[in-house]
Amino acid sequence: MADDSTNQQPGAMQSTRSSDFSSIYANNVFFEASAWDLKIIFGELDQSSGTASIQQRAAVTVPWPQAKLMSFWLRVQVELAEATVKAKIPIRPDLLPAELPALTAEQQSDSSAIEFHEIYQRIRADFLASL
Repeated sequence: MADDSTNQQPGAMQSTRSSDFSSIYANNVFFEASAWDLKIIFGELDQSSGTASIQQRAAVTVPWPQAKLMSFWLRVQVELAEATVKAKIPIRPDLLPAELPALTAEQQSDSSAIEFHEIYQRIRADFLASL
C-alpha cells in the first residue's frame, strides 16, 4: 500500500505531510478576495436542523499567482476525470452560475462594473459551453 504521507508527482518537488495535516469534505466553497491574496473557505451543507445552512470547516489563503496556477491545475483535473469516464460531470441546472442582470444606468458609467460584467459573462459562457 502506498504511503499517504508523501505525494510525488512527475517533475514536482517532493511533498511531505506535516503531523497536523487534516483532510476534510466540502460541498460548498466561498471566496474572499483582497489586493494581496484569495481566501478560499470550504464548507458543508448542513440540513440537520430542518433549515439549510453552510457549516464553514476550513479556509486556505493563497497569493494571486498561486490562485492562477490552481485554476489551471483544477481545470486539468476536471478534464482528466471527464476523460477517464468518457462523460461530462453533470451539473444540476439550479446550480449553474446565474446570468447577471443588465447593468443599471449607474453601473453603465462605472468602468469597473462594466469590466466585471464582461469578464463574468465571458467566463460563464465558456463554462456553460464545457458542459
